[in-house]
Amino acid sequence: MIIEVLKNRNFLKIWLAQLSSQLAANLLNFALIIRVFELSANTKFANISVSLLVLAFGVPSIIFAVLAGAYVDHMDRKKVLVVTNVIRAVLVLAFLLFESNLVFVYVMVFIISVASQFFTPAESAALPKLVDKKHLVMANSLFLFTLYSS
Repeated sequence: MIIEVLKNRNFLKIWLAQLSSQLAANLLNFALIIRVFELSANTKFANISVSLLVLAFGVPSIIFAVLAGAYVDHMDRKKVLVVTNVIRAVLVLAFLLFESNLVFVYVMVFIISVASQFFTPAESAALPKLVDKKHLVMANSLFLFTLYSS
């Protein structure tokens, strides 16, 4: 049954995009944790600095996830996917310019995480339009497996 789902070219495209997006986001988070620790290593605030970064990753999901999901339900999902991806890409590129400024890093991580709260439900809501109803459970399972394993 999984092979039938993967034969669907549109599903395969969005699934591979999700896989690469999740890997990139998690690698960025890991790299930023290391960078923030390096920037604050010679201070007594190294642990607090890393903790603040982790909060900048996580707090937007607590604050914005429900609102973002409801908002995305009333928007063009494809437009939301494109706009949030462009926002996240531009902000990630901005890290190259200001990666040594901790406040900038925290703000950018927070904004990227907020944009991700809009991206994720738009991506998930696209699945029923891409796969047959009989394959929807397998498609959702594959999506969630990728999300949690990345």
